[in-house]
Amino acid sequence: MSTNRVLGLAIIVALVVMGGALLWRLWRGELRVPYAQDADYEEWLTATARPVLIHKVSPALVRLMDCVEAKDPDCICNPSIMPDRSEFLAEIKARQRQVPAGLASLHSALDDAVTKYQRLRQSVQSFCGRGASLSGIPSLANELERCTKARDKAAAKLEAYER
Repeated sequence: MSTNRVLGLAIIVALVVMGGALLWRLWRGELRVPYAQDADYEEWLTATARPVLIHKVSPALVRLMDCVEAKDPDCICNPSIMPDRSEFLAEIKARQRQVPAGLASLHSALDDAVTKYQRLRQSVQSFCGRGASLSGIPSLANELERCTKARDKAAAKLEAYER
């Protein structure tokens, strides 16, 4: 066999092996084709996600925490304590397809934080609808703690992403 033929065969084998390895990594999700929406999603994270999570959700949680600690049903049932953030949840759900592969855990943390916030709002509404008895405050405190942990986790992931 001639040297050129052996060299050509070696190059073809190397290309097939490299191509196969790249296809395998692409199939496993380790590589991905970049999408134009990536930049939009990253801009949304800093322009919308952080301000809502930190400046709108957090104060509501702090106000509710104060009311729960005081065991004050009138304070808990005040409609201004837990404002509706359903538009934020809807926007996160709508953007799920745009999540860049490297940001999937951040997206998941944001989604979890907002879902827990909505669940907490529903618990507060249910508590107030049932007559706001003091016996329901411990379950609200547990729900509030879960919501606060989810918010803190999402905020930490946002902070790490922004560095």
